[in-house]
Amino acid sequence: MEDERIFIYGAGGHAKVVAEAICSCGLKPCAFIDDAVQVNQQNKLIGIPIFSPQDSRTWLKNGHVVVAIGDNYHRYMISQKMAMNIGIFINVVHKNAVLSPSAHIGAGSMIMANTVINAQAFIGDHVILNTGSIIEHDCIIGDFTHIAPGVKLGGEVKIGQGVLIGIGATISPRVSIGDWSVIGAGSVVLHDIPKNSVAVGVPARVIKENMTKDVV
Repeated sequence: MEDERIFIYGAGGHAKVVAEAICSCGLKPCAFIDDAVQVNQQNKLIGIPIFSPQDSRTWLKNGHVVVAIGDNYHRYMISQKMAMNIGIFINVVHKNAVLSPSAHIGAGSMIMANTVINAQAFIGDHVILNTGSIIEHDCIIGDFTHIAPGVKLGGEVKIGQGVLIGIGATISPRVSIGDWSVIGAGSVVLHDIPKNSVAVGVPARVIKENMTKDVV
């Protein structure tokens, strides 16, 4: 893959981490793309140019793109909008991540440093597996989910679409978490969590609905 064809959509903190993960593999993104940048405005982030979507539209049609936006809903919306107008969504895998050869990684997913993905885990599209997360054997992670730094998923855990698992949370083996739910930082999940829920604590309990359900 040629460096000049790698684009990162987004220019926030998560995008910087994604860029450095790409660089860890001996490549360098040609640009960040950010809606807040004006056409022809000169900007750089960690030494990489930031372009507006208008500036980069022609290049994107033949390029490789990763949507590096941490918020699941916004990553979902932008990915859906871009899907018909760009080249190829690529995976980003930091060189220090450990991936089982039998694991599946979907398009546009981001695997950060020191993440471990074990045997026959299934990772959907546009998923973030953040720094130091552990995905045990036979886990299933749905599209647009974000597994935050230090999260541990036991074997055969099932995570739905658009879920946020907060930093340092632990999910017990064979537990299921429904679509667009949020698990609070440091929580320990021992039982299934229904979709569109916010659950926190040790053990985790549902405290309210996640209102993202009203817009997805």
